Amino acid sequence: MDHNRKETLYDEITQRVITLISQGILKPGEKIPSIREMSTKLGVSINTVKESYYQLENDRYIEAVPQSGYYVCTQLPPSSTGHNRQDPVEGLNPTRVSLCALYGAFKERNICAPGAELGIAAIDPKLWPAEKLYKFYLDALKCSMKEIMDYCVAPGLRNLREQIALFSMKNGINGSADDYIITEGCSEALYLALSAVLEKGDTIAVESPIYFNLLHLCDMLKLNVVEIPSDAERGISLETLEFVLEHHDIKAVLVISAFSNPSGALMSTEKMRALVDLTARHGVPLIEDMIYSELYYDGKPPQSCKSFDRSGNVLLCSSFSKFLAPGIRVGWINPGKYREIISKNKTILNIGTSVLPQMAVSRSLQEGGVERYLRNLRKTVKTQVETMRATILETFPDGTEVLMPQGGFLLWVQMPEKVDANKLYAQLIGENIIIAPGSMFTMTGKYPNYMRLNAGFWNSSIEHSLEIIGGYARSQIHCA
Repeated sequence: MDHNRKETLYDEITQRVITLISQGILKPGEKIPSIREMSTKLGVSINTVKESYYQLENDRYIEAVPQSGYYVCTQLPPSSTGHNRQDPVEGLNPTRVSLCALYGAFKERNICAPGAELGIAAIDPKLWPAEKLYKFYLDALKCSMKEIMDYCVAPGLRNLREQIALFSMKNGINGSADDYIITEGCSEALYLALSAVLEKGDTIAVESPIYFNLLHLCDMLKLNVVEIPSDAERGISLETLEFVLEHHDIKAVLVISAFSNPSGALMSTEKMRALVDLTARHGVPLIEDMIYSELYYDGKPPQSCKSFDRSGNVLLCSSFSKFLAPGIRVGWINPGKYREIISKNKTILNIGTSVLPQMAVSRSLQEGGVERYLRNLRKTVKTQVETMRATILETFPDGTEVLMPQGGFLLWVQMPEKVDANKLYAQLIGENIIIAPGSMFTMTGKYPNYMRLNAGFWNSSIEHSLEIIGGYARSQIHCA
């Protein structure tokens, strides 16, 4: 047997149990799976699980009760109780002020700081197809006043929904216009999805790390959140998710399947299929965010979980914000069997989406060479991501790690453990630089030495801002 492999499995099981305890999924005094059950569930040897449980027992996370099994200790180590899964997002500094609000404050004060763009998730306005979009807005204005000014109730403009159905075929989705509902951006689509399948006090499983605004949405809806570890290369851990689904009353699962925010992870086609099967088997709705899926670098477009959905259990959400222009606010949801309730809720929420942007986007998709524009955008974004990654590795402290994503424009930066990203955030505000510290992407206080940086912009000022960030990070290590 490969000894290193055994040690890796032992560490993985130990850390997984500690994570479940720290998140409150396994509570003090609660029985945990037996050695044999855990061995069968994870497909590892009984000896590997025994070694893991022995270490957990030594560290006072679990205790053996003769002739009964293993239980979570009633008195846990201090490190396991410092954070609770129900801690409000606002309590995690610096998330008391959202990045969007902070970025807006910079703009209101007319601070033209390129370093501020590092903290947001958007591409440089220079890359937008602005002239063509402007032309299509003008064309839409030539329609009758009634067409432009009247309500456009859910599900939205039919021609746009037809174009989205065609547009989505590349992701393996064989749907029609009737499968889509137009929304005010992807955030509204996600809000509608969450509120359709969950009620106050329900528990949702989300990949971790995950986009902070999704955590805000869950908090606003008074949901309990269970964070499932997600690998920056392969995406969510299906083994942990399956364990949680089997042992807890999970009402929905939420993932960003393609080029996740913040990690950039792309789920494999095989994992997408397995995730759809797993959630369907447990009767749990799967909410899929695919807002970055058009920004793949090479090869074929990423598949979607929705393409494997045979029971209407997957609610797919996306928009045009990340590749056309963020202010358009035209998104969509393909809600499967939840179409009726979401259409009703959308009407109650705001009657419908504005007609003018729907018309402009529809014409852009139909006549504006969007696919040609996207081919050029993908090349530009890939180059910017590669350049920024190289600059980070050159200017940040030794030991910094940045995986190269396969798409999107975000970089998930892991710095040495001595670096406190929250402290960096506070220091850099004075330099007119905004970063997104790792603690924003969790409700459990994880990722203290991580940050998310935006490579949607690139110029010499951005490069200089990275050098400043690297300098502050190195100074933290030297002062530690």
